[in-house]
Amino acid sequence: VVLSTTTGTGYTYVWKRDGTTISGATSASYTATTSGSYTVITTSGSCSATSAAATVVVSAAPTATITAGGATTFCGGGSVALNANTGTGYTYVWKRNGTTINGATSSSYAATLAGAYTVVVTNGGCSTTSSSTSVTVLAAPSATITAGGSTSFCTGGSVVLSANTGTGLSYVWKKDGATISGATTSSYTASTSGAYTVVITSGGCSTTSAATTVTASSVPTATITAGGNTAFCSGSSVVLNANTGTGLSYVWRRDGVVISGATASSYTATLGGAYTVVVASGVCSSTSASTSVTVKASPSATCSNNATNASVSVLASGGVTPYTYSWNTSPVQTAATITVGASGSYTATVTGSNGCAASCTTTITLPSLNCAGIRTEAQGTWGATATAYNAAGYMSNNFAAAFPSPNYLTVGCGTRLLRFTTASAIITSLPTYGTPAVLASGTSTNPGTALANTLAGQIVALKLAVRFDELNTAFSTSDVLLKNMVVASGTFAGWTVEQLLNTADQVIGGCSTAYPLATLSTALTNVNNGYQGGSMNSGYLTCPGASRMAWESDVFVEEVPSISVVAFPNPFHETTTLVLSGLDVNERLSVRVFAMNGAELPVIFEGMPSGREQRLDWSAADRAVGMYFYQVLNGSFSTTGKLMVE
Repeated sequence: VVLSTTTGTGYTYVWKRDGTTISGATSASYTATTSGSYTVITTSGSCSATSAAATVVVSAAPTATITAGGATTFCGGGSVALNANTGTGYTYVWKRNGTTINGATSSSYAATLAGAYTVVVTNGGCSTTSSSTSVTVLAAPSATITAGGSTSFCTGGSVVLSANTGTGLSYVWKKDGATISGATTSSYTASTSGAYTVVITSGGCSTTSAATTVTASSVPTATITAGGNTAFCSGSSVVLNANTGTGLSYVWRRDGVVISGATASSYTATLGGAYTVVVASGVCSSTSASTSVTVKASPSATCSNNATNASVSVLASGGVTPYTYSWNTSPVQTAATITVGASGSYTATVTGSNGCAASCTTTITLPSLNCAGIRTEAQGTWGATATAYNAAGYMSNNFAAAFPSPNYLTVGCGTRLLRFTTASAIITSLPTYGTPAVLASGTSTNPGTALANTLAGQIVALKLAVRFDELNTAFSTSDVLLKNMVVASGTFAGWTVEQLLNTADQVIGGCSTAYPLATLSTALTNVNNGYQGGSMNSGYLTCPGASRMAWESDVFVEEVPSISVVAFPNPFHETTTLVLSGLDVNERLSVRVFAMNGAELPVIFEGMPSGREQRLDWSAADRAVGMYFYQVLNGSFSTTGKLMVE
């Protein structure tokens, strides 16, 4: 402390401590550094004066030291505790780089920043500043992850995760907090779901990146199950069903092209093609195997009717030939054109060879025709001794024209046939009243009195009446042909006489077992015995309203005598020859064959005839046993006939 006294001109001074002169202390002031009682003697001339004593007390200054509680070099984000020495009554002020740290007044300080730290320790009025302690804070590296693609992918996929790079950096990758073994490069290929982080170290400092979430989703299955037949006719459809599951979405394709709007789990296919479905779950998808849908061509059908002929017809086109036909009659009729016995609506179903069908309906109103005078004859009438006045005589005179060679009058079908070549042969065999039975194998010609089969006799009797009725308008007075008359009641109600006769041929020939022999025999007996001579009417038949037109199966052709056709052999097994005579060489010739169901077979001949007579062979080697029909068209002339394959 500086002690000062009054000053004046000519004054001299002597300073004393505790009464002892202080050597050299002769100024008006004195800096006291030790404790004691200080006085000063001031002299002016010969006069001196001693001051009152000033007591100086010098206290001991505190020590000031810093002790680091850890390493003073650490990474950013870390700290070190700096501890000052302690003592009673000590106070502290911490400084960094000579600047007081606001609020740092305790005996310790947590240093987080780099710098030279000192502490000022005060005890009473005395303070001591410590020597500086240097703290070094190392910069921690940054740690970031950049994904090289989508972090959401399907099982089996992956994404490259890349960390920031720099000199001296090292890496440790973790998934869900667990260290990934061997993953110590700056990038890592993640292929499984999880939260990925990377720890980057530079020197002794490390930083952990924010987590990058990777989602690896399972690939859904994709299958198609058809709800029905995948091959169907045009106009129909099939429902294709994909597998279902939570969160699945769908896209349907046909022949690889996306079907607009088809995004449900099922699709109704109406067109042919290869169908697939893409099933997606999140970002993952799979494509099903293709399901082939085949749409078969359906025919079109147009119905018409001819009231004059009491016929209804169906014209088929398109689809796949040959066609089969079915009418809603009882029994079902299977020709393209049929005769009907009543006015009303008739529906035909046309079926192509591929199984596809189409239907049409026509309504016919039949005219009122006279059926009175329908004529049949009983077996005994035909088998009587021929005279100029009875049916047996009529038969004798007209048999050759009505039943020409080579078939003559034939009963049965297939390989079981009964044939009469003359009227006298019929007279010899009829009447016959044996038990109805199937014909024996082979062809029995003119069996004489050996025939003992009442069904055979009834068939012969009815065939005579039907054929003579077709050929001679004078045979009966009815406007309607006998064969077009309709059975009014019983098992065969609604059938025409022709249908009844054809069925009888099939059953007695062993080609069908649809009806009992005895039942057919009874029905034919009712016809033959119910209208004898045209003067009886038992009511077993009813008038259909059809006019007197000749029909062959489903093909109506006007008979023209200028064209002659002979088929030989007929019946035959493999090949027959058609001899056509009376042809017009200047007109186109067409020869076609039809099956019993009306289906047209491959054309035998189409072109200009080689002469007035032409021979054509027809092979039936691959055809079923049964009856077929030929049709010959030559300009405006035409004729038809039957071919029997055995």
